Order: sequence, then C-alpha cells, then structure tokens
Amino acid sequence: MNERTFHRIARQSAVESLTAATGADLDVRVEMCLRCWSIPGSDGVGVRVCSGTVVLHGQVTTSPAKYQVAECCRHIPGVRDVVDALSVVRSR
Repeated sequence: MNERTFHRIARQSAVESLTAATGADLDVRVEMCLRCWSIPGSDGVGVRVCSGTVVLHGQVTTSPAKYQVAECCRHIPGVRDVVDALSVVRSR
C-alpha cells in the first residue's frame, strides 16, 4: 500500500468514526473532517453551519485547496448544502 492510499483510507475511517459518534454536532464534525484532511493552504478557513448548510468563509492559498475544502464538507453525512465563500489569496 502506498502512502497516498494509506492517507485516503485513514481520512475515510476518521470521517466514518466521526459520523458514528452520537450527539456530535454537525459543525464539530465539519471542523474535525477539515483537520483530518490537513489540506495545505487551508489554515484561514472558517465554518458556520445552519440547518445542514455549511458556509465556508475566509482565505485559502490555492484554488485546489478551495476545491478540496468544499469537497471535504460535501461528503459529511448531514450536510445538505455547501456555500463556498472562500477567497484565494496567493502567498508571497
């Protein structure tokens, strides 16, 4: 098993265990999922959750990071919609 496959399986297991936890709020699950994925350039991401809609705000350093953050959120059970209000600000 290569390193990339290992990390994909680890992330999937982390998300599954988070969604299996009883009483876990959706905003906590979203925050934990983003931490588990450790997306480079996503340190400036903020999250708000309202009635199953995740609103992403703040800054990322690359377009791929912006896409990956939104995709991470879309795959969390209980998320109905993702509003991507992230800005891409290239680091210098």
